[in-house]
Amino acid sequence: MWQEFIDVMSKLLETYKAMLRVSKDKRKVLVQVDMTALEDLLTKEQSLITAVGKLEKEREIVLQKIAAAEHIIEPMAKMTDLFSLCSNKEAAVLKNIHEELNTIVAQVTENSATNELLISGALSAVNYNLNRLSDASVGNTYAAEGTETVLKPKKFDFKA
Repeated sequence: MWQEFIDVMSKLLETYKAMLRVSKDKRKVLVQVDMTALEDLLTKEQSLITAVGKLEKEREIVLQKIAAAEHIIEPMAKMTDLFSLCSNKEAAVLKNIHEELNTIVAQVTENSATNELLISGALSAVNYNLNRLSDASVGNTYAAEGTETVLKPKKFDFKA
């Protein structure tokens, strides 16, 4: 059981390492405004998110098996509580995986926040330039009946 748990945690760690690489690549393509590369990275990111979801389910199943065998595990037990239940060798491996996983998840979270800021800034720049080009300013898109509120009429004839 413990080796099965180590295997699942190792796969989870490798998946998060891949997510970290994708998040770093994503930052680069956002800065370069390479939409084709961004689309590819978003596809990779989505498959990694799906993989993490499957691995989390596997992890829960293995933990349920361990909890059934080791009656002293509580539902709200932390990872560090598990270290004392397995052999020293297994505990050392799990501790290393746990520490590295915590570090990588924090980095992925930080990169995601940075990428979100880059995306938000890029959208603001696009909206600004569109409004400047058309000499119109679009207000809240959640106005009455979901219609846009145009603050200045457009000067371009877009149908021409």
